[in-house]
Amino acid sequence: MARGSSTYDAIPTPTIVVDKNCFILQVNKSACREVEDKRSRLIGQHCHNIFHPNYLTVDECPVCQHIKSEQPLDSYVMEFRKTKIWREFTLTPYQMIGDIEGIVHVSPDVTRRKQDQDKLIYQAKFDQLTGFPNRVLATDRLEMAIKHAERDNVSTAIMFIDIDNFKNINDSLGHIFGDKVIIEISKRVAENLRDSDTMARWGGDEFLIILPELNSISESEKVAEKILGKLSKPIIME
Repeated sequence: MARGSSTYDAIPTPTIVVDKNCFILQVNKSACREVEDKRSRLIGQHCHNIFHPNYLTVDECPVCQHIKSEQPLDSYVMEFRKTKIWREFTLTPYQMIGDIEGIVHVSPDVTRRKQDQDKLIYQAKFDQLTGFPNRVLATDRLEMAIKHAERDNVSTAIMFIDIDNFKNINDSLGHIFGDKVIIEISKRVAENLRDSDTMARWGGDEFLIILPELNSISESEKVAEKILGKLSKPIIME
């Protein structure tokens, strides 16, 4: 490790070497910069206290458990909640000359990649205008609600809402006002729903309401009456 230190320090991501008890044998410059500490102070310390999320104990930490069992780990992502940073952990066990055993521990910052992935997932499942589930997510939740209803012998109600003559609003006032109307209507509908219910924008001026785990159809009728009451009031803008 000493002979290869210059190459080791050239690695741009935080990289350390630990023994099977999780104690640090070597650190590169990137790892030192990451934790703002000197190499001499880091060597010999337990890696969990420095390089792993502090809301986890050693026994709860998947990375530590893989190290102790001397098992490789490939691209395991964890969040550092206080700093909102995501790191991807990779472990590679090895054995050197003279029976020196160790595990190479690499943990690059993948926060930007994680944020991009989350954004893509959000765009795929949520309506960009209202922020409520779109048709794709609503379909998934509907299938799940039906499965639960069959399993637990309860009912699931579905409501379909269509705004009459919505095209007139877009044609006379413009799409900006039309979007405001859609947002306001979605908010009014959602006010009458439980946390377990789903209000989705099905498309255009259409909404789908899913009411799972109902004991009787009368429960859905009460919700429908509340929604109609909210939507019957005028929407005043500017």
